[in-house]
Amino acid sequence: MPQKPLKYLHDTDPWMLAEDIPDMDPFFAQVWQSCFVNEFIKPSGVRYQKLVSIFRGYHLWFYYGHEDSNRVGEHIASQNPFKVYRRF
Repeated sequence: MPQKPLKYLHDTDPWMLAEDIPDMDPFFAQVWQSCFVNEFIKPSGVRYQKLVSIFRGYHLWFYYGHEDSNRVGEHIASQNPFKVYRRF
């Protein structure tokens, strides 16, 4: 079966360390990391385009794209989308 190439691994947006968590359950981390790139657009109006995780045992490092992270942060800071989303 042919493998699908990774879409954002080698794009021009450099990776930036988002979190270094020394004791994280990989199955639990998948829930909120998946939310950042898939569901975060619903409450905030913007989502992260890419996220990569590295686990060694239970030690987690996860990375966002540098420009991608800046874009999301600027949108949240300028729009404050969570104040109008009543479920928060």
